[in-house]
Amino acid sequence: MAAHLDTVFPKGTDVRVKRPGTRLLAPGIGDNSVAIAALLGMLEAMNAAGLQTEGDLHLASNTGEERLGDRKGMKAFMAEVKDKVAATIAVEGMKVNRIIHTAVGSRRYKVTYTARGGHRWGHFPSPSAIHILGWAIAEISRLEVPTDPKTTYNVGVIRGGTTVNTIATEAEMLVDMRSVDTRALADLERRVLAIVDKAATEGDGQVKLDMVGDRPAGSIPADHPVVVTCRAVHRALGIQTFSEASSTDANVPLGMGLPGICLSITEGANEHRLDEYIESGPIVLGVKNILLAAVALTGKA
Repeated sequence: MAAHLDTVFPKGTDVRVKRPGTRLLAPGIGDNSVAIAALLGMLEAMNAAGLQTEGDLHLASNTGEERLGDRKGMKAFMAEVKDKVAATIAVEGMKVNRIIHTAVGSRRYKVTYTARGGHRWGHFPSPSAIHILGWAIAEISRLEVPTDPKTTYNVGVIRGGTTVNTIATEAEMLVDMRSVDTRALADLERRVLAIVDKAATEGDGQVKLDMVGDRPAGSIPADHPVVVTCRAVHRALGIQTFSEASSTDANVPLGMGLPGICLSITEGANEHRLDEYIESGPIVLGVKNILLAAVALTGKA
């Protein structure tokens, strides 16, 4: 079982918790502070009850889940325990009635174009890295991708140039590609990288590729024993279960061929925003959710 420590917020963000009514409001409170607290609460409850499990329970608080972390913490954790575990639970803060057993895979690249550039008057029409980048983005935006299996792409960040009257010698972008299907993701990656290379060639520039994210896709079926067990826990707790595909730390075990799911603790909204909040009421239910799932999957001694 693992819950990630990192958030999307920069150092210096005010993370003091406010308590309007039944809500707890703070950046990162639901993604993923409450999950860390829930794991600790689960252990405290097990110790207080003298509860022993038949199988071993491995727990971690990991980093690298957010931003360009590329699941490095979870990958390191799974490298240590992969030969010892039969199932993995990633713990997230929000949507207590959700069970994720389908991982959205992603491939991310930092694409950097360089060109001769120069003075916008004296060296015109010298190749511009920004113009090359713009052509590549336009071509990528025209790509058609399947809706089933769902496959998406996005250019999320662009940088480049120095002044308005300088032909840019360098420009870069961050490209994100996602799919629930490994083959669809590989095909999209092939087409995007072909556009990236063609843009450099036709624009008389050079391109450098840096892979900055590789999150494997994967899934276990709805009738897998791990999913069935966690649904039974939900029924026992009166939780109406729903499932959806998502990108969580469960991607890592699923990509390794190990059963992996993601469970959550409470309800809330506005994750990745300064006004992020959770409801305090369902937290006890969420702790019961992960505790019973852990005992059911490891067995009671």
